[in-house]
Amino acid sequence: MIGVVGKFILSFLTIRSHLTTGNCQQNRFGSDVNFRSMMMVASIEEQNKVEKNIEQGKGYPNLFSPARIGRMRLKNKIIRAANTTLYASPKDGSVTQLLLDHYAVEAAGGVGLCLVEASSTNVNSRLQYGEPNIDSDFAIGGLWNLSETIKMNGAKAGIQLIHAGRQCLVKEATPVAPSPKKDGYFQVQPRALEEEEIDGIIEAWADAVLRAKRAGFDCIEFHGAHGYLPAEFLSAEANHRTDKWGGSLENRARFCLEIVKRTREKVGPNYPLLYKISAEEYVKDGVTLEESVIFSKWLEDAGVDAIAVSAGTGEVWEHTVAPTHYPYGNLVHLAAEIKNHVSIPIIAVGAINEPELAESILTENKADFISMCRAITADPDWPKKAEAGRAEEIRPCIRCNDCLDSILPGTPMRCRVNFWEGRESTFNLNPVKNPKKVVVIGGGAAGMEAARTACLLGHDVTIVEKAERLGGLLIPACVIPTKHDLDKLFQWYLREMDRLPIELKLGQEATPELVNELNPDAVIVASGHGDTPKLPKNVEGLDNKIVCTTMDLLKGRKPKNSLVIGGGFMGCDIAQHIATAGKKATIVSKNSMENIGGTVGFFTRNSLFELLKKLDVDIMPNLDYKKVTDKGIIAVNAENKEVFVPAEEIVLANGFKNQLDSYKKWEGVAEQSFLVGNCVDPANIMGTTRQANAAVYRIFN
Repeated sequence: MIGVVGKFILSFLTIRSHLTTGNCQQNRFGSDVNFRSMMMVASIEEQNKVEKNIEQGKGYPNLFSPARIGRMRLKNKIIRAANTTLYASPKDGSVTQLLLDHYAVEAAGGVGLCLVEASSTNVNSRLQYGEPNIDSDFAIGGLWNLSETIKMNGAKAGIQLIHAGRQCLVKEATPVAPSPKKDGYFQVQPRALEEEEIDGIIEAWADAVLRAKRAGFDCIEFHGAHGYLPAEFLSAEANHRTDKWGGSLENRARFCLEIVKRTREKVGPNYPLLYKISAEEYVKDGVTLEESVIFSKWLEDAGVDAIAVSAGTGEVWEHTVAPTHYPYGNLVHLAAEIKNHVSIPIIAVGAINEPELAESILTENKADFISMCRAITADPDWPKKAEAGRAEEIRPCIRCNDCLDSILPGTPMRCRVNFWEGRESTFNLNPVKNPKKVVVIGGGAAGMEAARTACLLGHDVTIVEKAERLGGLLIPACVIPTKHDLDKLFQWYLREMDRLPIELKLGQEATPELVNELNPDAVIVASGHGDTPKLPKNVEGLDNKIVCTTMDLLKGRKPKNSLVIGGGFMGCDIAQHIATAGKKATIVSKNSMENIGGTVGFFTRNSLFELLKKLDVDIMPNLDYKKVTDKGIIAVNAENKEVFVPAEEIVLANGFKNQLDSYKKWEGVAEQSFLVGNCVDPANIMGTTRQANAAVYRIFN
């Protein structure tokens, strides 16, 4: 209980915040966040409700009990993992208002420790433009504002330090590495470091930690994982040196340990130092778990206060950021093994999306802290909701990895399910001054997203859905075996529709007459793409009885041994569905192998092909199909030879036509009308959430 004194302090701070700064915005989930003062203060009523729920046993006692890393005390065992957002200045890595707003919201969500993303330690250490810079004293002022923002919003503030090594993607920089060997994916050619340069990098890293301390951060984390420079020195795959910095494990670990030791000399014995490792690199000659056990003991001896146990390199990101068909907590076993051999706290990472899983990891003594990245991106209020017994309200991460794919071109991070990510101060959920009557036509993902946001903004919302249930295209999409994360999002939408005061008219086809009776001020049309497929051009026999569509299969048609026409993400998904039903699936595409998968991103692509291989799905690229027969297809291959490919069934997976024409009948029904979702662009849910929310925020604005 916070007690009378605590309530008085909260009341005083709330009053002071309004007196000194004026406008106070609500964050995406309704928590008061004042971005000008960088202060979040919960209401007394809200705090009492949280305490009551926890007292009734709805909380997770291990997860939400305080704990220490070195001399730093955290209010709970949740660490917001550092992840690149590119919200800092792309010019010089300085702190921006966007970066401040982002971390204000994340800290206010209830994490115990909020780690700022990878920050470069010297001129050649940057991974990308837009990441924070800590390589000179000029950075201290902006970073002080950032650490203060985090701490004033209730979390301890930490910052992760990085040297990208051979994964440096900044054009002006010269990528360096222990040896002149390219990495397995980016194929950047590094220059081998001279011995005197190594000493300079060690010193620069220690200086950067000292700046972090001076900038008010409660701790730092060395990024020694995922194939960046420290990991390159440690790994025999990247380190082919024959001097004291290479060869034996002891020599390969020297660079990492010297950084820790030199840092400890500069910051003193009490400043908390965290270190992130890849306990298994999962590449040939890469770091193994056995080596990591030994290395972790050395880290403890060198002065590290806690170890975060991750895995993988830039070549095998699927282990680092597990996609939707990987198990939850896929790296916890690595943390548990390291924990058996050291006495300092161990931080578990890797697809720990649900509070029940986090609690069980702690209860079973597999780790001491839980680090989360994508789950907090999807819902920054994850900790507050879990602690208050409202875990069912947590917006789930669907592990699509769009948050990571979005930054590869050098653009700011976005989230497929959380529209407000990166838009924290541009859009908020403050109730509008003049609520309107809003009718949403269609109860699929776009419709439910639009209805939810409109309702939270204070509008009077009605959904009209011709089916007897909500869901739209989410219903057939979730039939695909690997879409269990998407199904969790679907179930969350249904709970939100039940929780919020949204009127539902199910089993009613929306007509202009019916909508007119509702007298809306605004209509949002989210009626989906329908079932009309895009047909491949110049192909005979598409009306053959063996031809069907992806939607036919997802709505109950029994799969047969099939040729899937279309190698995009839809073709890959339906091939999985066919294969898991015990039938042979072959993907045929006019595109080259490099284009198979379509819009599937870099961070999921490798694992997708591994999955298709495991399911015995064949892929035939560069095949120009000409004619469908009763027995298969006639096509022309890359050698310009005619071939026949047999099949019991032909599945069209080239996508679906949009429904732009449907917009015409809604013109004039209301003062404002919008077309959103798959009826505009039958793509993925990233476009759906963006379009739905953009429409809502344009209502009389």
